[in-house]
Amino acid sequence: MPLGYVPVAVRRKNIGKKTCDTPLETCTSIGGGAYYTIRHGFAKEISKSEALENLAKFKELGLVVNVDNVQKDVSFMCHCCKCCCNLLCGVNKHGYPNSVVSSTYIAEVDESKCRNYDRCYEVCPVDCIERVTVESPTSNKKTKPKIDESRCIGCGICAAKCPAGAIKMVKRKQRVIHPATIYERLMLQSLERGTLQYQLFDNPENITQ
Repeated sequence: MPLGYVPVAVRRKNIGKKTCDTPLETCTSIGGGAYYTIRHGFAKEISKSEALENLAKFKELGLVVNVDNVQKDVSFMCHCCKCCCNLLCGVNKHGYPNSVVSSTYIAEVDESKCRNYDRCYEVCPVDCIERVTVESPTSNKKTKPKIDESRCIGCGICAAKCPAGAIKMVKRKQRVIHPATIYERLMLQSLERGTLQYQLFDNPENITQ
């Protein structure tokens, strides 16, 4: 199965809006998507070992892993920063968390370990960690981090980058069930939006159809 690299931040660089130092080639196409992008010159083929090296490098850079929302035959795997990824920008700029399907996990702060290094505020890609005032008179801390569960996508960047190890990823109370295949995903999306008829007919408003 081929793997293809696709530059996802090139568009922002071309329009002069890329302000970060995130590498351009951070999106990997898999299978049929890789065949297409490589054949049309949108990507270059890479080996499995190169892909694994990239995974390690992008983890160190603190990039968010965004993958195709299916359990089988995943077609892409992107590593995104919050300033270049349109999906993450949608969450940050427009407050639309459903633009990205969350993982099964969510971040949780262990206040006994927290040392207020502020690293979690800096690295969160969807700005879901806020600084709140500590109201306990016996505490030496004036502020503490609080996770906004309605925005957290469960990427784990904060847990990986916390110097004190005060953040861990725990299972969500409400399980996130991902579609098995692309076909199932499209059917579920169509049912949710009331547009299934457009998947079945060319012109569903026509009386003969």
